Amino acid sequence: GDVIVSFNGRKIRTAKQLQSDLLGTEIGSEVYMCVVKGDYTITVYALPIERPSYLPPVNKALPWLGAKVSEVLFGTEEAKKLEEVGKAGGILIEEVIRNSPAEEAGLQADDIIMSFNSRKTRTLREFLSDLAGDGGHYDSFGSSHDVNYHLRSIAHNTILVHDPSETWPNIRAGTVSGNDGGQSHSWPHHNGAVTDPQQWLKGRRLYDIADILAFEDRGEYLYVAGDCTRAYSPDKLEYFTRQIVFLRPGIFVIFDRVCSTNPQFKKTWLLQAMKEPADTSQDMVVTNGKGRLFIQTLLPENPQIKLVTGADSYSYDGNKYPPGRDTGPSPQCRIEISPPEPATVDYFLHVLTATDTATTSVEKAALNVTDQSVMVMVGPAEITFTKSEVGGNIIMSGHTDKFVDRIIAKHK
Repeated sequence: GDVIVSFNGRKIRTAKQLQSDLLGTEIGSEVYMCVVKGDYTITVYALPIERPSYLPPVNKALPWLGAKVSEVLFGTEEAKKLEEVGKAGGILIEEVIRNSPAEEAGLQADDIIMSFNSRKTRTLREFLSDLAGDGGHYDSFGSSHDVNYHLRSIAHNTILVHDPSETWPNIRAGTVSGNDGGQSHSWPHHNGAVTDPQQWLKGRRLYDIADILAFEDRGEYLYVAGDCTRAYSPDKLEYFTRQIVFLRPGIFVIFDRVCSTNPQFKKTWLLQAMKEPADTSQDMVVTNGKGRLFIQTLLPENPQIKLVTGADSYSYDGNKYPPGRDTGPSPQCRIEISPPEPATVDYFLHVLTATDTATTSVEKAALNVTDQSVMVMVGPAEITFTKSEVGGNIIMSGHTDKFVDRIIAKHK
């Protein structure tokens, strides 16, 4: 296959960046891409056209190349090919549609796009990190802030289940005094690490604390399911599973099933926002730089929403754990979402939509809850999650796909 190393002179590394830069191109305006073919490099030219009418409709006319893309992963043959030509990162073309601008330009499956319009590009994770991230600062090894906030669940994007009687051992030779309601740990090494696979296998009961239950990338969407139960103390948690459906290019549907051993143990869904939301209602909007994140809380119904900002971000459980120094940009607001009433089982359903700042609003997701399932309609999809177990289905483009129950690395 070919390797594309630039788009209109700009380096590019992710599918999101390619889509973003393509959106900034006028329909019918010529673009050029640098392509590595074996041992030599050429430049190809293409004319994006209006999205064909036979494809699923979108809200507005967009430039269209006709190529299905994904990110180049470390360790793959494509990554090794880039190393051979002195390049790194990129967007892998998985499929080129017949009679499309991409085909007419000579692009092929396994080509890799590296730049677009002379702008260096970043990974999808880097794009999203402008909107959400991990809290705290690594101010020093084993500091009070390090072991009570920076390393703890409360500084991350997960679930808290607060058992007032829970305690934690010390970490990194630092003294742990805070009960954040997060994940537990009892690792013998101060970093919770091992030096080789044999040690990990010997202590597997301590280290094997989560499972990826399912994964599948179907192009239009990506589905992943995980079980985080073992990361928490069994004294407070029966199960915690998370399912994520990524609807390209920028919609994330996140469904969490959480069952505690005691209904009085308060459950909290966390999102670490890089900026404080502009709205404190159930539909919040985070804007940072050129990115914008729309947050829709669909479950729990009538949620308790708390925005924690400033110095209060480093306080919980009656204690304060401020950092000793600022190590760089970090989330400025911790969004905490909890059910209005105690219950043994709670469901959390969120729709996160990442856009640029030109977007002022997004479509409101529709929710339908039954005794057996939770269904959400958002964008081009109707997604159903089962309540009793991990699973469900998605309806897109007129067909229904059942969510897989295993890891599917790649479709042939």
